[in-house]
Amino acid sequence: MGERGQLFTVIISGVTDLAGNATVGLVTSTFTTIPAPRGPVAIDLQTAGDYALLSGTGATLGAAALIDGDVGVITGPATGFVLVADPSGLFSTSDLVTGRVFTAADIEPTPSALVTAGEHLEDALADGAGRVDPDGVNLGAGEIGGLVIEPGLYQWAGAVTLTTNVTLDGGPDDEWIMQMGAAFSVTAAISTQLTGGAQAKNVYWVVTGAVAVGAGGHLDGNVLSRAAVSAGANATVDGRMLGQTTVGIGAGVVVTQPE
Repeated sequence: MGERGQLFTVIISGVTDLAGNATVGLVTSTFTTIPAPRGPVAIDLQTAGDYALLSGTGATLGAAALIDGDVGVITGPATGFVLVADPSGLFSTSDLVTGRVFTAADIEPTPSALVTAGEHLEDALADGAGRVDPDGVNLGAGEIGGLVIEPGLYQWAGAVTLTTNVTLDGGPDDEWIMQMGAAFSVTAAISTQLTGGAQAKNVYWVVTGAVAVGAGGHLDGNVLSRAAVSAGANATVDGRMLGQTTVGIGAGVVVTQPE
């Protein structure tokens, strides 16, 4: 059968069609098999995935930060945003947000849509935390820095830390789900690195505790947290920051919602 992703060449001769017409010479065709995706089935974020930043109880944005995508604040304040209400009353805009900012202060159906997004975040958290048969348990004893992690489902009962760079190596359709039973922290100036064509949109950090990306750090993937989510000054996130409580974005932070 050959390996997935292998180039095949088929040569045909002496074949007739239904009318009895024979081929002239050799007919050559080439094709490449497509590798099957590796890793678990993706988590369906539903409408929670519409946001680069989604906060359950309040969001704070530091000076010169940039959210490339939409922002949703289900309840609580949106601090640090200079909001300009759209004439529709359904959302606001901000110089620090490329998309739209939705809050409970907007008119219906925005508040109801935000509540639904929060319910969808809960669904996604339950789905991600409920996956079974992990490919790795307690990888690195909770310190994943320096590791090369292939697509799969990984589980930690306690906290996970990243004090040196970690590599996620896989193809563009491969998936990662990281189940964490406590907090997740990325040390200042430390990064996740994607290789082999891996995409941030296919990485899910499913965290029971707080998530903190240190100043100047970089994180790829979708953060789903039951607690506070934060990013220190000048950190970058290629993905989504979705938290059931507060989301705090430091000065100069850039969050880019994947397509």
